Amino acid sequence: MTQELNRVDPVAQIANLRVEIDGRAIVDGVNLRVLPGRVTALVGASGSGKTTTGLALLGEYPSGARVTGDVRVPEGGLVGYVPQHPAAVLNPARRVCALLNDIARTQVRHLPRRERRAATRELLLRALADAQLPDAEALLRRFPHQLSGGQQQRVVLAQALLLGARVIVADEPPRARTH
Repeated sequence: MTQELNRVDPVAQIANLRVEIDGRAIVDGVNLRVLPGRVTALVGASGSGKTTTGLALLGEYPSGARVTGDVRVPEGGLVGYVPQHPAAVLNPARRVCALLNDIARTQVRHLPRRERRAATRELLLRALADAQLPDAEALLRRFPHQLSGGQQQRVVLAQALLLGARVIVADEPPRARTH
């Protein structure tokens, strides 16, 4: 096989990223390729620019930042984000089922009405399984504050998967599964 056939197109790419605030570089010379089906980890000390680099994939930068370099996500390539504190993005007044159903319903509205409920449920359960959340039936009845931090992270991950994210930026690695 030729080298071209072996090449896999990245789902995201950063080339020579530099982010400055008030003349001070908080990220400098970052290069990375995110390949489909692979985990790409940024490791470094607190304050080394990991979050800033991850948010660059979403097109988000600190206020007043001067940004150079190239950040590419393919056309239509949705990027999901799991923050360090996932409870901050989960509505505390709504059960997990309601949080996920709202997103899943948008994916099946093209189906005939009689098929939507089952299709929504199937999508929802698949997203929870893909996010490695065991005992989905019990979890769906809970409110976010009734979940562990790791479970909250995985619910946010399930939301991103339901939306069709091709790249997931986890500001902190998802915690080990809880049973």
